[in-house]
Amino acid sequence: MASTIQLILAEDVPHLGQMGDVVNVRRGYARNYLLPRKLAVAATERNVKEMEHHRRVIDSRRAKILEDARSRAAKLSGTSVTIVRKVAEEEKLYGSVTERDVQTALAAEGFDLEMRQIGLEHHIKNLGVFTVPIHLAHGIDVDVKVWVVAEETEES
Repeated sequence: MASTIQLILAEDVPHLGQMGDVVNVRRGYARNYLLPRKLAVAATERNVKEMEHHRRVIDSRRAKILEDARSRAAKLSGTSVTIVRKVAEEEKLYGSVTERDVQTALAAEGFDLEMRQIGLEHHIKNLGVFTVPIHLAHGIDVDVKVWVVAEETEES
């Protein structure tokens, strides 16, 4: 039994390929990740012929995605969001600021992003201003400023 299977990518998959590419992947990766999420289809003879036939459609879809990503990048560039958190001594946060927090803050500003598009290397654990990269499409990245500020406390 072969340990790999040939698939045709239905969408761009990071570190694997772009829409329309025929790739060899391990069976478990295909069965558990790519096929259930409809990121790929089996590379049968019929599907390969259909994919060749629909290549123009895919190219126009990719162009539309890139155009959309460029317009979103223009809107996102220069955007900054503020996240308010409780702090302990020495301006350390209780907990941390994660990709989900950045996603929620950007959603409040009207930007609909997926968590995988937000490129935090490490969770933010201090107060300050941080630059967070946002990956919109292949080759289109934007930096967003995230301000992490202390929550105002009532001192009586």
